[in-house]
Amino acid sequence: MGKIQNYLAIISLIFISSVEAGQYQLAQDMQISQVSTHHSRSAQASFHHSLPIGNNRLLLVAISSEGGSQHKVNINNKTIAIVKESYSSVKSEGNNCIAEFFYLLEKDLPKQDTLSINVKSDSHNFSIAAMSFYNVKQEIPQKISTHASTEQSIHNPLPLQIKDSLIIDNICSGQGLPRGKLEPAKNQHLIFHIGDNNESGMQMSGSFQRGTQQSNQQTQWRWHKKTQASNRLSQSIISIQPLKSRSALNAGEDQHINY
Repeated sequence: MGKIQNYLAIISLIFISSVEAGQYQLAQDMQISQVSTHHSRSAQASFHHSLPIGNNRLLLVAISSEGGSQHKVNINNKTIAIVKESYSSVKSEGNNCIAEFFYLLEKDLPKQDTLSINVKSDSHNFSIAAMSFYNVKQEIPQKISTHASTEQSIHNPLPLQIKDSLIIDNICSGQGLPRGKLEPAKNQHLIFHIGDNNESGMQMSGSFQRGTQQSNQQTQWRWHKKTQASNRLSQSIISIQPLKSRSALNAGEDQHINY
């Protein structure tokens, strides 16, 4: 378990069950304080995740799986909701590769500081990433888009009407020949990566970037190594809003976004 401060560095995991992230200012006063991950080779998984001290919190749970289609997430024995239409799936070589998000807003979060997260799936190969945020506008995370590809990379333009939001994606890649690790574009900041030692198995990765009004803003992932292997890339992209929009700041306030 490692703590990173001042900069959201790459968190690279090889089936490690948990990682403690520092507190990072993302968009005005919106911050991510904790990231916990887990990989399961059975039909269910249980692990713990710590909530930050703060107000207007949000818990996001990203799941990627191969060979299944159904996930159920319980937090302290309470079922939580999926982000509507965030389900993305691609099928190739007989297997599905799925990426999706679940969430809990402040009003539904348990009072305990440490959460027990339980996931049931019809897959025996899935990964989970739990992320805690605070100072988040208390509304349901919005689906931006979902995408699937069997190519060597995946890249998708983002809509213009997402200024001040935080764009988060979850990408699943199916198992195949060794082809290195999935890497995001330079404008994206890696939050988590879960994969095996030779990187031929299923991988799950996630990133964030701040929404702008630039017409060329996009999400993009590519393989670290080129390969002719058939790929299954499934991506789900959502957005959350800061409690206070940068456009609403007084002229004298600091508008710097610190990644």
